[in-house]
Amino acid sequence: MGVLKVIEIMSSSKKSWEDAASNAVAEASKTLQGIVSVYVQDQSATVVKGKIEEFRVTVKLTFQIANKSTVTKMKTKSKSNAAPKGVKKAAAKKAAPKKKAAAKKAAPKKKAAAKKAAPKKKAAAKKAAPKKKAAAKKAAPKK
Repeated sequence: MGVLKVIEIMSSSKKSWEDAASNAVAEASKTLQGIVSVYVQDQSATVVKGKIEEFRVTVKLTFQIANKSTVTKMKTKSKSNAAPKGVKKAAAKKAAPKKKAAAKKAAPKKKAAAKKAAPKKKAAAKKAAPKKKAAAKKAAPKK
């Protein structure tokens, strides 16, 4: 069977606890492959005006950690779980501006840190220079 991993997920439904558990498995299976079991750990509900408005569950999902052999089996069994190419490209395009904005914010901080560090490096180099000369004189053979 291999190595298994257990994760905890919370889900909800307007219909029932069973439907909430099914929703949890359905959502998780979009990104996880090899789910082997679900354990309903906790159930709760929200009540509004004396009626249950939403059913909530906390479930533990067990799935197999993929190794080389299970990855090839999973790829041959279903390719329908993979996101379409257009979806991946759209997600990448959305993420690109955020990355650029974060890089712009970080750039001034890096420059300021480099400016602060530059005088310290120069001072350290000046202190080390006389020591290097003295060490070189001692190491030089006497004539």
